[in-house]
Order: sequence, then structure tokens, then C-alpha cells
Amino acid sequence: MRLLQVNFTVDQIRAIMDKKSNIRNMSVIAHVDHGKSTLTDSLVSKAGIIASARAGETRFTDTRKDEQERCITIKSTAISMYYELTENDMAFIKQCKDGSGFLINLIDSPGHVDFSSEVTAALRVTDGALVVVDCVSGVCVQTETVLRQAIAEQHIIAGAGELHLEICLKDLEEDHACIPLKKSDPVVSYRETVSAESDQMCLSKSPNKHNRLYMKARPFPDGLAEDIDKGDVTSRQELKTRARYLADKYEWEVTEARKIWCFGPDGTGPNLLMDVTKGVQYLNEIKDSVVAGFQWATKEGVLCEENLRAVRFDVHDVTLHTDAIHRGGGQIIPTARRVLYACQITAEPRLMEPVYLVEIQCPEQVVGGIYGVLNRKRGHVFEESQVMGTPMFIVKAFLPVNESFGFTADLRSNPGGQAFPQCVFDHWQILQGDPQDPASKPFQIVAETRKRKGLKEGIPALDNFLDKL
Repeated sequence: MRLLQVNFTVDQIRAIMDKKSNIRNMSVIAHVDHGKSTLTDSLVSKAGIIASARAGETRFTDTRKDEQERCITIKSTAISMYYELTENDMAFIKQCKDGSGFLINLIDSPGHVDFSSEVTAALRVTDGALVVVDCVSGVCVQTETVLRQAIAEQHIIAGAGELHLEICLKDLEEDHACIPLKKSDPVVSYRETVSAESDQMCLSKSPNKHNRLYMKARPFPDGLAEDIDKGDVTSRQELKTRARYLADKYEWEVTEARKIWCFGPDGTGPNLLMDVTKGVQYLNEIKDSVVAGFQWATKEGVLCEENLRAVRFDVHDVTLHTDAIHRGGGQIIPTARRVLYACQITAEPRLMEPVYLVEIQCPEQVVGGIYGVLNRKRGHVFEESQVMGTPMFIVKAFLPVNESFGFTADLRSNPGGQAFPQCVFDHWQILQGDPQDPASKPFQIVAETRKRKGLKEGIPALDNFLDKL
């Protein structure tokens, strides 16, 4: 498509802004140094903003001093350009249009992985993306990442319950230009865990094959994850105090309890990395790298990249190269992540779902209807009591959050609108079934979550992470 070179005026820009059908909002996305800013320069020169002889060297959209010095885009930069198309080119535009003049709002986004949030922000406000690929380097890591961000077209709206989400969506639709929204079904966050000790010693070798990590995974004893959530066990506690607490309450060996390397994810989560090695040389030199791999693996589990919960990883043995240059972070961090994933797969991985504590107040005659609604929603009643001096009963039950959507409406329709529920988050529980069994509910949830996140179909095979001697 050929664009006529136009030196546009402010009046032209102002006039075209009233023609909504002739406005295009675009982002330029690509891997770092694949030519986004250079291409943008060419488009800017075609619009008559800069001389064509300087296109590619000016880096017109790199407006910050540090961007000019480092020759890298750090912040997304927007520019408006006015183009007029020829009659022949107008024939290719199928959408409704008003004249041959078009206003192009272009955003030049960063390509470096550290500035991916800028790409996300740019894609949110644009209608389409122009993907640039270097014909020499080909498709690179960030090319796939930015493409996935562009194709996802999803914006997560977080809420504290079904009613909160309904209010947020109502405000968006009614208060913001009455724009119709395409909404998916509500999404629930899950956690990944294990239900047994790893059935084998897991080994992963570093990319240079000079370093080896041997590890196992096992589930927490009941209550420890909750103690970490409440702050009874933290990474900031004095070492001996924490070890004594774990020994007294959970019957851990005191010497073992003193060898906690870190909590994860984010340094405070309910997963532990333990050092149970004996006499390993250079171990402290790689500790930070192993911890970084642990934080990565517990933040994005192997099943569907959800956070891990209530998993203890034990480092049993480490074989390291004598030369420090061969055991740096680039060698150890990905190796630690791989062996942690292998440990998770070999320890009977499971999904955990969030559970509400539901308190329902109702008259005696509708209690039976409440039981029926809860049974259909996989709810479990654990307490029923009468309010002293009144005909009202209080029913307490556990209800999986995933089943809570539409629960209030069902409750009001079945017992005649006389039941009033209150839901608060209570705990996490293991979802029955093996995520690797195609006939199980966890398998379906994992498949749906992986699809939503743009991951490959199916849980990765153990061979991807487990190495042999």
C-alpha cells in the first residue's frame, strides 16, 4: 500500500479526529533490537514529520536521554500521523470510512523483557499490533512473548466475590461510554501441591553438563502452611526459635529445621527449600542461584503456572565444577528450576482449590432446601444451630469458590428468598483427582488454565526435566 507524503497541519488533525471510522490505533512490537524504532522512523518520515534522509538514524520516538545514549526503547512512546491514501489503495479498505485521510496513532513499545509491562499497557489502548521480525535473527524469545500478549486480548478484573465483579463490570459498561464488553466465565486462582514424597531421587544437569543437582519433594505436615500464612513461622524469625517451634509442633529434627534456605514464592510463601546435604564443596557459592530457581519454580508451577503451596524441597546432593566460572547463575538457576519441576511431577502433583466458609441465616422450614443447594455445589455442612429465642437457624458450611458462582441466586430461588448467605475465604483444600488423568476434574481445570495463559497443551513430560547419569 502506497502512502502519499503529507505535511499535515493542526487543522487537518483536528478535523480527522471527528471521523472515528478513519482513526487507527496501532502498536509496534518485537524482540529487542529487531528494528521497531527504525521502522517507526520510516513511517514518521512518510508522514512528513522528519526528513526521509534521516529516517532510521533519528530514533524519533526515543525521547529520553538515556534511550538515546543506550540505543534502546525504555518507555512506550505515542505519535499521531496523518496520511492520505490513493483511490487504488482505498479499494482494499473494507471497513466504513469517511474520505481518504486517515489518522494513525502509533505506539513504539520496548522490546527488552524488563519493560514488558510497557508492551502490555500499549496493547491495551490499541486496536492492532504490527509485529516486526529480524530476518537474520528470526523469531526470538520476546517475539513470542509480545505476540502472546497481543493475541491474548484479555484483561483480568479482580474482585472479592461474585457481587463485586458484577458491580465492576456494570460500572465499566454503563459509566464508560456504554461500550459492550465480551466477558468470559469467572476465573478462580488455584494452587499446585504434592501429595506424597518423590518416588525417586531427581537429577538435573546444568547446560554445560558440569554441575548436577539432586533433590526430592514432599508435602507439608497438616497445619504448617497455615502457620506460615498467619506469621507463626517466618523467614525473619531467630533460627533457634523457629527450629524449636517446628521440632515441638511438627516433630522435625532440630538440626534439620535449622537448615531452611528460604521460603517461597516471594521469600514469604508457604513452601520451603531445605539443605540436607553432607559435606558438599562450594555449596554456599551457588545458594543464591538455587534460591532464585526455587522462587521461580514456586511462583509458576509445572502443572499450569499457578503458585505452589505446602511443598518442601530437599537438596540432597550437589556436584559442582571446581572452576567458579562454570557454576554461575546462568548454569545453576535454570537447572534448579528443572530439578524442582521434576520433583513436583514425581511426588504425585495435585491441585488445591480455595474454599469459602458460608454462614446462612434462615427459618427452620427452608433448611432442607439449603442442604439441597449445597449438595449440588459440592458444599459440606459442618454446623447447624438455632438462634436463641428466635425461629431462625444458622447453617455453616464449606463451599468451593469455583462452585460459588450463582450460589446466591440459587439460594434465593429455592428456599423462597428467605435464606441470607455470607461468604468469607477460609482455607485451601486438595481437589480430588489426578491432574494427569484425562477423566478427572483437575485435568480439565489444568487444560483450561493452560489454554487461557497461552501455554502448550498438556502437562510437560518428566523427561523434559529429569536427567540421567
